[in-house]
Amino acid sequence: MTYNVSRPVYENHSKVVNYTVMVPHRETHEKVINYTVRRPVQETRTKTINYTVMNPVRETHEKVVNYTVMNKVMETREQVINYTVMVPVTETRERTVNYSVTKPVNYTKTVTVRGGSWQTVEEEVAGPVIRRTVREPGTWTFDPSTCKNVYCPGECRVECVQCPPKTVCKKVWVPTCEEKTIDCVRYEKECLTKVVPYTVTKCVPECRQKTVTYNVCKLVPECRQKTVTYTTCKMVPECRSKDVTYTVCNWVCEPRSKVCTYTTCRLVPECRQKTVNYTTCRTVCEQRVKDVCYTVCNWVCEQKSVPYTYTTCKIVKECRTKTVPYTVCKPVTYCDTIKVAKCVKSCVPYTYTRCVAKVVCEEVPVTVSCDPCANAGAGAGNAGNGILGGRGLFNGRLINMLRGLRCHGGCHLLGNGCGAGNSAGSGCAAGGCDAAPSCGC
Repeated sequence: MTYNVSRPVYENHSKVVNYTVMVPHRETHEKVINYTVRRPVQETRTKTINYTVMNPVRETHEKVVNYTVMNKVMETREQVINYTVMVPVTETRERTVNYSVTKPVNYTKTVTVRGGSWQTVEEEVAGPVIRRTVREPGTWTFDPSTCKNVYCPGECRVECVQCPPKTVCKKVWVPTCEEKTIDCVRYEKECLTKVVPYTVTKCVPECRQKTVTYNVCKLVPECRQKTVTYTTCKMVPECRSKDVTYTVCNWVCEPRSKVCTYTTCRLVPECRQKTVNYTTCRTVCEQRVKDVCYTVCNWVCEQKSVPYTYTTCKIVKECRTKTVPYTVCKPVTYCDTIKVAKCVKSCVPYTYTRCVAKVVCEEVPVTVSCDPCANAGAGAGNAGNGILGGRGLFNGRLINMLRGLRCHGGCHLLGNGCGAGNSAGSGCAAGGCDAAPSCGC
């Protein structure tokens, strides 16, 4: 089988890229700062405080208390109690009892016996569904940076393919029903009656008497007296005085000065070069041939003889006593639902990631020193090609941030935005913000 293959061919190239790096330049300065410190001054003072103390005074007293005491007095008594006793008496009686006797009865009945055999049946089954990845045709795109056509491969998608059906042989059980006559025995119940003697014991009540002796306790009140001693406490006020020492804190202002060292950083532009290696890919069509092996299955009928051993069952009459459960087989027609594989073509959404150029603007802190108005014009002229100009690192972006900033109330620091770049013959108007990606806007 002949087929075409797109083989990628990679080529390595290199080019020199000019870029500007801002090198930080640090300077150290000193300045004197005057400040005031509040210093605490402690002062000790004394004052006299008058206060009252309550002193306890205890007194002892006596009083007579009358109380009653209950004394116990025991007394013995007798009482006649009547009670009943149950005396057992035995008596013989007769009763009629019904009972049943089981007798065997022989009979015959016809029973349906289930049988059957296995048969081979051919059935066509749908083939499996497989998933395969297919790539769409690619496109050629012109690259302005390399002045060449670049091949972009197509998107990959996954599709389902239904395989051809196949024939399957399986064994099916074919049931059969046969009727046979068997001998059975059933048991019938017969009710009989008989007289059974039994003994009954019953209790007969008998009245009796007995004398019981018991003790009775009585409480007799008795009046008594006793003397109780108790203590009372009274609080007597007493005036006292004491000296208290306390501290007062006053804050005194004290002028001081200190020397602070600080560092300023300014960026100095520096031009550099670097070599960038890049690779281009182009596709070359190549024709190939491969051998595909496939298998064809043909069914051939072949007749064979297989020895089959079977067992016959002979019924011999034998009288036994048992209950025989039997099963009746009835054909039942029912509907069943089976699942069949079906190939359905559907569109599946998928997500891919693509790199897109994005314009990002950022703010950079810059230390600006205001010169007199006479030097403002020279600073605006140098802004066209300097750090803040149209050809510098920031491509004139800080000009827009510092727009409207005035020095000494009359002069602009660096002109008005992109117009400052025009005074020096360059800037966003000259280079243009559309000159991406080297512009940096």
